[in-house]
Order: sequence, then structure tokens, then C-alpha cells
Amino acid sequence: NVRNNRMNFKLKDKDYSSFYDPGVNIRQQNGYILKGEGVETFECHFSYKGFQFIRITADKGVKVVQVEGVPVHTDVESTGSFTCSNSVVNRIQEISRISLLNNFHSIATDCPPREKQGWTADNYISCEAAMYNFNMASFYTKWLVDLAGTQGKDGGLNQVAPSSVVQNCYTTVWPAAIVYLPWKMLGYYADTKALDQHYDVMLRFAKSSLLRQVAGKPEIINDVLGDWVSPNMTLSDSCICNNTMAPPEGLTLYGTASHYNIVKHLAEINKYFGRNQEAQDMDTWADRIKQSFNKEFFDPRSESYHGDKPTDYRQSANLVPLDYGLVSDENKPTVVKNIIGNIHAQGDRLATGFMGTVSLMNILPDVDPELAFKVVTQKEYPGWGFMIAQGANSMWETWDGDNSLNHTPFCLVSAYFYKHLAGIHCDMRAPGFKHVLINPSIVGDLKYVNAYYDSMYGRIGSSWKLENGKLIMNVSIPANCTATVYIPTRQASSVLESGHAAANAQGVTFLREEAGKAVFTVGSGNYNFQSVLN
Repeated sequence: NVRNNRMNFKLKDKDYSSFYDPGVNIRQQNGYILKGEGVETFECHFSYKGFQFIRITADKGVKVVQVEGVPVHTDVESTGSFTCSNSVVNRIQEISRISLLNNFHSIATDCPPREKQGWTADNYISCEAAMYNFNMASFYTKWLVDLAGTQGKDGGLNQVAPSSVVQNCYTTVWPAAIVYLPWKMLGYYADTKALDQHYDVMLRFAKSSLLRQVAGKPEIINDVLGDWVSPNMTLSDSCICNNTMAPPEGLTLYGTASHYNIVKHLAEINKYFGRNQEAQDMDTWADRIKQSFNKEFFDPRSESYHGDKPTDYRQSANLVPLDYGLVSDENKPTVVKNIIGNIHAQGDRLATGFMGTVSLMNILPDVDPELAFKVVTQKEYPGWGFMIAQGANSMWETWDGDNSLNHTPFCLVSAYFYKHLAGIHCDMRAPGFKHVLINPSIVGDLKYVNAYYDSMYGRIGSSWKLENGKLIMNVSIPANCTATVYIPTRQASSVLESGHAAANAQGVTFLREEAGKAVFTVGSGNYNFQSVLN
């Protein structure tokens, strides 16, 4: 990539505009001078290009014999597989893996055709999807060092890492990756090194948010990007290109919510390491932020959250506080009800950007599994199903496809497939999948799901299918691991394992009935469960 404003020679190529993106002042082009003897082969070794179409021009008399596109990315090992009976879901999963790989180049970049930079929120938003599909342990360990290295003297971190530009005083939301990623690495890989190595950086970063406090409003934090690429206030089927990039409700709600979530994570990290006084200090600080947040952004009359700018109801402004634990217990039922009501009012469609979509897929599959599946497979704008209906070959940056056509944040949906449709959950009480939670959602038009995840202890398998009103579910748990398995059923006593009553099966212990599911604990091994659903 060559920035036009750094070129000191005149361009005579009449096809220059074919390679130039005026939106970001970047072009992608290779040039090769022939030796003039026989057949010659050229392959670029010092840069890579992200593209959908190419143009090849050659001097008169030169014959282009063959052109081959070569996928290039960091050699991360595949650790997961997911397929199901729904072709839209399968295609979303396929382009998620493609888009993630396209952006693994020593660092996880935002996109291969444009900036190729390590945008920090892009990393943590898509990290669970990446970790289900690929072994990211070494990759993220290295990148966190890059991110920590951007810390300024005031404790702020860059929103892009690594970076030659000093931008370490602008945002809380984006560099929160320094806290969230090590915590996820603990859960998926039982890796405490990153938490220990970067804790001081995390703490200084958390304190640096106070430099962006709104005047006269302690703990209310300004930010710069917020719920990036959120659709506009009114969804429009007649005007697809209607996103405003930064959210119309403003940015301080997201800066403050992230400020709280970072401090709460620090409390949990200290609890994990047994540092009780530090944990108590962080919890006290988090409670203070929570009080300020609810005073500033919660409207008791509508029982909903709003930003610092007046708008109609906004999904992300309510999803993020709910996901982060900022909503009081007494207000949770109504906040959830209003979120679901708004999704229905929008035709079972989301209206969320980067931050809101993460929270949406953290919350909705638990509170309304059927609606979550409808939202994911929705073929109308905006959503993943719409991308597929428009022929997307990789994940877009924006729901309308008006910007980058290969971005990683919305790949986050792949984690939903593993966690909820297949039901393979990480249990933070036993990191590294030492104890596994298997809790699948039998939703929509799905007839079967086949999935596995290669944990550090071995392969975890979760597959199910429907046959004549019966659920047949196969579960594999690695050696030296245990699992809690949730079996959807009409009646717990009717659940079988390998043809026998599950409660009496070897290695299986019945725990309870819960929300239409029979709950069992199992040891390592392969299990075949059967239940009656209707």
C-alpha cells in the first residue's frame, strides 16, 4: 500500500484510479519490470493485498500466461468446526472463518484491503469467535505486548497497536482489549501469564479514563467512537446506505460503560489471584461508577437508557449496560422486555453497531433463544442474513456493505454458533475447559447441528439431531475433564443415555430440571442422549 500524498513522482498510469481508494487515500498496486528472457514468474513477498477484483496491464508484446491468487495469513491451527441444517448459518460460519484468517498477519488487522492495522476493539469483539475456530494463544500473547507498548506516560493506550502514531489519550472503549483479551485467554486456555504480565498496564489504563471525565460529572467518560457503525435511528428498507458510523445517541454512555466494565474486570482478576484488598478497592470504585452511570443515563419514566444526545429508543444504549452489569436488579426485567419489544418492532431486526452487537449476542440467546436465531438469520437489512442474501464472500464492516467488505468484528456471530446452537460453553470456574458446559439451543428450522472444539485437554464434541419429535444428542468430553450437560426434554425421567435411563447410566449423575431441560453431570467419555420433546 502506498499513500498518494507520500509519493514524490508523477503518475502517468491512466488506470491509476482502478487501484486507488479515495476514501482512505490508499491504493493497492504491484509493478514488475521484465528481464526480457523467456517465461518469467513474479510473486510479491513483502506485502499482501486484499481484493475482490484485479486489473492486469502489460506492455505490448507481453503475454500473461497464468494468474493465481494465493491466500496468505499467519499459520494458526484450526481448532473448531461447526455445521448445521441451515444453509444461511453455514455460509455465515464459512465467511467468518475466511474473514478472520484474512486478517491474521502477525497481528489481527481490521481489514486486508485498506488500513491493515491492529484496531484494538476489533480484536476483542471477535476474539471468542477466533478462539473457537483457531488456536490463538500465542498470537494474542504476542499482540498484547504490542498493545501494552503503546501506553503513554498518562496511562492511556493507543486505539491501534502496534502504531507509530501517538493516540494514547483518546478512548476507553477501544484499548479495553488490554483487559478483556487476557481474561478470555484465562477462560479458554487457562493462561494466567497475560493477566499477571499486563496487570499494571491495565490498572494505569483504567485510571487514565478519568482524564476524559465530562466537566462537572465525575466518572462520566468522553470517548471517540462508541457503538461504531450502528444503523441510524430509523431502519429503512428503501435506503440501505443509512449508517452514520458513530452512533447518533452520542459517545459518553459507551465510554462510561466501558470504564465500569474495565474496573469490574480488574476486581475479578484480583479475586482470581486472591488479592482480596485490591479486589475490594476495585469493587468499590465500580459501584461508584455504576451510581454515576445510572444517574446520568437511566430514565426511570421510560425505564430505558439513553445517550448524551436526544434520540428515540436505541438498542445498543440498553444492551451494553445490561451486558456489563450496570442495570439494577429491579430494573432488569423491564429493560429486557423493552429490548425484545424494540427488536420485534423493527421486524425482528437488530439495530446495533460493534459494541451493541457483542452485547446483543451475549444476552439475547439466553433470554429469547428463538428471537436470537431469527435475528441472526434475518435476510432483510440489517444483519448477517442480509449480507448472505447480497452475495457476501466475507464479513462486512457495516451492515449495508458501504465500507470495507472484509472486517472481523461481526464475525463474533461464529461464537454464538458454538456456544448456543452447539452449546459448548467455557466455565470460568474451571478455566481451559477443565469443566465444560454443554447447553444447546434447539431453535428455528434447525434439524441438526454438528460441532467440535479442540480444547487444551482434547476434543469436545456436541452434536444433535431431531427425529420424529425426539432429540438425539451426542456429547464427547476429553480425558480428565467433566461437564454439565443440559438436555432439552418434555420430561426429565424420559431422558436416555445409550438406551438406558440417563439417571442410572455409568458416569452420569442427574442434578435437576431447569427451564425445560434435564441437567446432568458427566465425566470424560462419549455419551448418546435421547429425549422426547413433544
